[in-house]
Amino acid sequence: MSARRPSPLVPLTIAVGVQEQFGWLVDPSGSDRRRLCELVRISRTEAVLTCLDDGAKLIAPADGSRHWQQLRPDVACALVGMSPPPRHNQWRLDPFWVERHRSAEWRAIVEIVVERALPVHYAAVMFARGQWDPALWDGPCSDSAAIFASGVLETMARGLDLRSAVAARLDADHELDVTRDPMRRARLLLDSGWYEALPELPARIAAHRTILAPGGRRPEPGVSVPTAGPAAASDVLQLPGLQP
Repeated sequence: MSARRPSPLVPLTIAVGVQEQFGWLVDPSGSDRRRLCELVRISRTEAVLTCLDDGAKLIAPADGSRHWQQLRPDVACALVGMSPPPRHNQWRLDPFWVERHRSAEWRAIVEIVVERALPVHYAAVMFARGQWDPALWDGPCSDSAAIFASGVLETMARGLDLRSAVAARLDADHELDVTRDPMRRARLLLDSGWYEALPELPARIAAHRTILAPGGRRPEPGVSVPTAGPAAASDVLQLPGLQP
């Protein structure tokens, strides 16, 4: 892509492709006409994007009714005061770079999942088989929290509130059909630890929103940040699972 000449505005369809694209999503008919996004994936019917301003997911039709203008990752990230995703030998190191630096919801979910060793994604299958061991977070399940949190954001973009989105993702991870056995979800929430964890999410999200707010401390991954709430000001919170 030329450093001087901007990319053309093109219809948002599957022909756009992905390949780690950042750019402007333009809705010619809407009031919120332009959003700076990362294009996560696209099919013949819809595109899933991550907004660079707040890390929220966005679902857009991929029928050409929206338009897309690609930007270089460094240019797009600079517009929101964020460094571009790190790479090694052309490989992107962190697929959740935008969420990690922009989404209070994503950070709070990852934090509580890792802190409490809650079974999600790959870990959910092992939990269902009675084989779940929290020590596995350092092995095959190390990215489960990040994948789960990203899935929750996407489910919220489809119209569910936070708690309903978490429950829906848990249903999917554990292959639950709550229409056949509504009590299975209640048992799952109790047995897995989510029943006690869910009420904590709003306060954790508020704390991360303060950290990410303009003028707040926006740490690079791995940096300790102050806790919110009743904890002493000298206390620090290591962000488990938030390192790339």
